[in-house]
Order: sequence, then structure tokens, then C-alpha cells
Amino acid sequence: MAISLPYASMAADLHRLLLNCFIGGETDTVQPDGSPIKNKIELSFGGRDITIIQSPEFVSAKPREHRGSAVETTTVVVRNVEVEDREKVLHLLRGLARGLARVFRQLLGLVEACSVLAA
Repeated sequence: MAISLPYASMAADLHRLLLNCFIGGETDTVQPDGSPIKNKIELSFGGRDITIIQSPEFVSAKPREHRGSAVETTTVVVRNVEVEDREKVLHLLRGLARGLARVFRQLLGLVEACSVLAA
């Protein structure tokens, strides 16, 4: 007899880390000390609403200082991902990371920029 778990088919937010993605943001988030910092970008990509949140300590970091390192710089959040859509969304995030990496390579010469950290 199969047991059905109702939560197994519920939508949930998908969080992934980007490595070496040294970007700022368009909107502020409030830090634990109460200060605002521009470290959030909200966009639509591949039919999904995506939030990119840069870790505060990397907003003003110089990428060249981290050359050759794998640094967890950025969190990407995709809201309400159904279980059956998870792999498609992960593929979408890898494409977003590749696009960001191209930009970083062209503008900054960073070879190891923006890759999705698997969870």
C-alpha cells in the first residue's frame, strides 16, 4: 500500500548559492544593525520571478582579491517551485549563472565567475 505525503507535492521556495558573483543590487535590504544596503535584484527570467541577494560583505568587494577562490557570494531565490518543476528551475538557474559569467568575463576578465552551487 502506497502512502501519500501531502507535503511532497507542495510548492516551496528554491534557494541556491552562486559562487563568485560579485554584483551590487537595485533595492535595499536592512542589515542586522539596522543599516540599509543595496544588495537585492528582482527580475523575471524564463517565466519565473527570481530574487538575487548579494551577501553584504561582498557588495563592495574587489573581485580580483578573490581570484582563484570559490566564494559563496550570492543567494538566488525562486518562489513557489513545484516539486515536478524543480529540475527545470535548476536548469534555468544554471543558464542565468552562465549568462552572468559571460558578462563578468567580458567586463572584468574573471574566468571563474558565477556558477550555481549544487545543494
